Amino acid sequence: GLGKDADVVEMSKSSKLEEEIKNDLEKLANEAKFNSLEKVKHFIISPEDFSIDNGCMTPNLKMVRKKIEAKFKKEIDSLYESIPLKL
Repeated sequence: GLGKDADVVEMSKSSKLEEEIKNDLEKLANEAKFNSLEKVKHFIISPEDFSIDNGCMTPNLKMVRKKIEAKFKKEIDSLYESIPLKL
């Protein structure tokens, strides 16, 4: 719905895109018969690629989790704050 000329930052903030991705993840998880603990329920769409240049990937293309966690700490904290607590 954003069109082919939409920029990455605009797309990363799109609730429509987030909903499409969430539906696709749910469909794939159901097809693979994942249990509820294995399903992705919440996620962040970053406008920035993980790359070797920004330190988020190693030369072997493995994620540098500590670097990613530090770089996106604010977004991750915000995500956890938005998740309703279930007792």
